[in-house]
Amino acid sequence: MPEKPHALPLTCLGQREGIGDRMNLVDWTTTMRLSIWLIGRVLPFVLSVVLMTSQFALSHEDDEVDKSIAEKYSQLNYENSKIGDHEWAGTYVQPHGEETFLSFIVAPSNTAAFRILTNDGISAQGVATVKVSDSVLHLSWEKATVPLESLETQLLMVRYSSKLFLVPPRQVHAFCLQRDDYLETHYCLVRREQTPPSQEQSIFKLPHEYERFENLPAIVAKVTDVERGALFTNGGNLLGKQGFTIDKGSMHGILLGALFETSGKRKCIARVREVSENSSVAEYENGVDPKRGFEPIRVGQVFQTNTQLSDFVVFRNGHTPKMKEFHQVTTKAKNNKLFPDQ
Repeated sequence: MPEKPHALPLTCLGQREGIGDRMNLVDWTTTMRLSIWLIGRVLPFVLSVVLMTSQFALSHEDDEVDKSIAEKYSQLNYENSKIGDHEWAGTYVQPHGEETFLSFIVAPSNTAAFRILTNDGISAQGVATVKVSDSVLHLSWEKATVPLESLETQLLMVRYSSKLFLVPPRQVHAFCLQRDDYLETHYCLVRREQTPPSQEQSIFKLPHEYERFENLPAIVAKVTDVERGALFTNGGNLLGKQGFTIDKGSMHGILLGALFETSGKRKCIARVREVSENSSVAEYENGVDPKRGFEPIRVGQVFQTNTQLSDFVVFRNGHTPKMKEFHQVTTKAKNNKLFPDQ
């Protein structure tokens, strides 16, 4: 008879099982270490690929917006070239220095588009639908390369002599005070006229709702109360801001967003943020002097209407947002061409 195989002792079985467990534990530990190493090596690469892909997608989306606005601008420019004289449609231009200007096209199809051009190309642009009512352009912005909330939604059509100006409502008083200067310098949004104006067009004409500002003198107001000032940083610069109350309101001609300045050597520019019938609240913002610190507004100080218009009147409250350059656009601003055809 064949011999039966000898049964292994229980201790040997236990030892062999223990060895297997330890080998499994070693394999598992090695696998985990390898996985961690791979994650450490591969994950940054995967993340960078995802980031590059998302940036490319955003850049592609921005390019599509730029292209769409540029096409609409050209379309409106062509549309206006076929209409001749028009009550309000046309190309409006606002120069800013020698190398930058705003070009704003309004077409009879109730569409508008703007460009800000520099010698390096287009730095901002946008498209809006337009509704005209009582010499006021109501703008509904559809797309732009700047935040839509930074753009004006109303512009007043003001005719003076042979020019038609577009003025933000908040600055109509300032414009009236300096209208002769703006007629000569063109440092505001003004339309090129194709034919000599009639006698009726040569007079100064405001929208009916704003006629009271035509001969209103500069408003002089006194500070009656001040708020606690606050410090903040913007772009690495230390700034201070402070709100204060003045003793003039809507019944005196104060408009929301209007600018006021101090009289005297120290010039402070403040913007009205709240208006009631007999008083208003303005806010002053300025850099902090390293030696003297932030100079606060004090009760009793006197402010008067500031007559300087915004850098670009299409931007709400004069806050020009950060604009980027679109290098794919090759159109250049021409210093010697105040009314470009672009």
